[in-house]
Amino acid sequence: MASFETIEKRSLRYQIPRFYVDFVFHRYFRCEVVGLERLDPNKTYLFTPNHQGALIDAMAILCMKPIWQPVFLARADIFKNRKVANILYYLKILPIFRIRDGYESLNQNDRVFQKTLDVLRCRNGLVMLPEGNHGAFKRLRQLKKGVARIAFRAHEAMQEPEIQIVPVGLDYSNYVNARSHLLVRLGEPFGLEPYLEQYAQNPAIAYNSLMDDLATRIKAEMIHIESEEHYAAYMRLIDLFSTTYIRRNGLPRTRNQKFAIDKQLIAALDDMHAQNADLYNDTIDKLNRFDNIITTYKLSGHAAPFRRSQWPLLPWQALMLLATLPVFVYGYVNNFLALLAPYKVSGMFKDKQFISSVRYVVSLFSFPLTYAIQTLVIGLTLSDWRFTLGYLLSLPLGLILAYLWRKRFYRFVRRCRLAHLICTKPTEANELNQLFDSLYGRFEGCVKIEGK
Repeated sequence: MASFETIEKRSLRYQIPRFYVDFVFHRYFRCEVVGLERLDPNKTYLFTPNHQGALIDAMAILCMKPIWQPVFLARADIFKNRKVANILYYLKILPIFRIRDGYESLNQNDRVFQKTLDVLRCRNGLVMLPEGNHGAFKRLRQLKKGVARIAFRAHEAMQEPEIQIVPVGLDYSNYVNARSHLLVRLGEPFGLEPYLEQYAQNPAIAYNSLMDDLATRIKAEMIHIESEEHYAAYMRLIDLFSTTYIRRNGLPRTRNQKFAIDKQLIAALDDMHAQNADLYNDTIDKLNRFDNIITTYKLSGHAAPFRRSQWPLLPWQALMLLATLPVFVYGYVNNFLALLAPYKVSGMFKDKQFISSVRYVVSLFSFPLTYAIQTLVIGLTLSDWRFTLGYLLSLPLGLILAYLWRKRFYRFVRRCRLAHLICTKPTEANELNQLFDSLYGRFEGCVKIEGK
């Protein structure tokens, strides 16, 4: 088991389970990483991602590359239990002490700092979440100065190798649901040279300058919505616009492509707020009205504009779902216990941002354990190794097929709701289309895509 003293050293006992952890993580989230080419393996990096998803944010950084062993800094209160602390050290997590942990405990940061120097000298990569705690909104909050303190102190203590700070943006399509999209964007690494003269004269001012620049750089790599009052309207805009724009223009259906469009939409709406208050307020009202109708009738904003063209397909889709229902039942029943554990445990947490982290961690154990038990029971019952092996192989395949069936079922239900709305409440359906056409036309000219 790794300890505080050896946390910076590469460990085979750590790396081997890493492959399994990475595999499961990439099954839970559909990950897309942008900017890895900016990293030089011969340089020392301090990674600073935004923090929206609890433990899952650290996993996103860890799983960027399959063979590396970065060290993370986390709040010290989770290290109070010795057994828990040993597990955290094994996971390459170091404590960082704050005033709320007791003023006398701050002295322990000196010992932690010396250990971070060992990590940086080994070029393992050091990861700090500069917001300090997670938030449930696509907005960068006030950064803590811990990054600046560690970076400057490390520069004084080491001089070489030079420390490079990497702004990182994390963007989730959904914080909770499995198979959601996760975009990891690495910004341009930057050093401390522009701040050293200022640091020599007044460290506090240098800290502020560095953190202000870092905040700007992180915002460039993430979806940042400054408006708190109209946050929901901004989210509805990027939800209804980007997918349709990508489809109509034949653009790559990647999370990074959507990110580029979303950033321009947010900037356009911010500019509208600054330059034309009446148009901005009208846009917000239309977005809120669109959101209200969509929510009331449980429709998908991605389906807009709403047309009758897919109606003839509904009976065939219903027949296909009915015909493949036994496949769903088999996959669901045989994976029920493995799925039940993560859902039950995550239900104990009131903070929604912990749900994906808990489900992911519990799934690491629940699936192999239940698969082993179920396969053992089948093997002892039937005494046929070929059938038993076939059953074992059918478990993950059944899970995949059950997931795909469920996904298509919910899509079918949403289309039925839309058909029902158009038939029974044509006024609301027409209003939705008018709102969509008005909003889409208002922002279509604001999006500029390279190469078009």
